[in-house]
Amino acid sequence: MLRGQTVLLYPTEEQEMMFRKCLGLARFSYNYLKTIDDDRVRNGIKRLTYKEMAKELVELKQTEGYEWMKELPSDVHKQAALDFAQAKARSKKQVGHQGQTRYKSKKDSEQSFYCEYRKTKAIKGKKVYISKIGEVKTSRQIPRSVGLHNPRVIRKGNKWYLSFGI
Repeated sequence: MLRGQTVLLYPTEEQEMMFRKCLGLARFSYNYLKTIDDDRVRNGIKRLTYKEMAKELVELKQTEGYEWMKELPSDVHKQAALDFAQAKARSKKQVGHQGQTRYKSKKDSEQSFYCEYRKTKAIKGKKVYISKIGEVKTSRQIPRSVGLHNPRVIRKGNKWYLSFGI
């Protein structure tokens, strides 16, 4: 049985800058896929599947002008593709809102990005290791013997949290 937990993070200035870049990558990837999907619907072309969306983002990362995506964890944009696919599926079930999803905004009160669970580890003391970001101080100790399931870094106001399942 999974039990959700949330801990407060105390990132350094450099880590907070990386967090902000990861939020930007997640938002950019989601909005990029939404734009492509909307164009395909307008033109009467079949919508992309999750695998096709993830492949599209990998190809985008290789194009000129998008090299900045390589310095951030790849699981951020892959999860953004999965989040968009799930949002699309949920919107089909809502009566009157068939296929309508909304763009993500910088001004949203709560923003988050996914951290690969195999690369996110609890460390001795009140710290957690996040891929390409490093060791981040936490408000309390996380049990090291258990894996962190579906870890997400969340920004609410000026505070950063790590949400995960045990």
